[in-house]
Amino acid sequence: MTLFWLDSRPGPVACAGDYSTMQTATNKTRLIFFAAAALVLASCFYWRSDAHRLSLFRAHKADYETLLSMLQHDESLTFINSGLTVPQDPTTKGISPQRITEYRRYMSKIGCGSISYTPGIGSAVFNSATPGAADILYFPIQSAAIAKKSGLPLDKPPAQAHHIEGNWYLASEDFR
Repeated sequence: MTLFWLDSRPGPVACAGDYSTMQTATNKTRLIFFAAAALVLASCFYWRSDAHRLSLFRAHKADYETLLSMLQHDESLTFINSGLTVPQDPTTKGISPQRITEYRRYMSKIGCGSISYTPGIGSAVFNSATPGAADILYFPIQSAAIAKKSGLPLDKPPAQAHHIEGNWYLASEDFR
């Protein structure tokens, strides 16, 4: 069976061939669309996955440590994201706008949306810039004797945090 239809443009009648050829082409198009959609969804889950955050951490561990060192030096800076800092005006604490720009450059490099820092204890939460993705945590574990001597509480990572190495942890979604 051959199907014919008129093209809306002026000219001769167009012939589409037989029905089975059209059906095969339609099925191939659907298969390609489905495969592309599956790849897009899979990549979205990968970007949110713990495996992706771990690979980012390992690839940029030096950048995380640089940020941590900066926070320890500028201990009055307890929060930073793309537009806010605590304190609101870090220059009053001796932290220059160039230094804040440097923080944000490193944060962008590691896919970090914000950092919360607890001076004294030295713990930091590097919140992912990807919604739903795991966060990287830094918790310096103190011995009970050091905690008693310093008067600071014995800091422990949350139970939902998974140990990466040293004092570095990966937060599961349950942490939020």
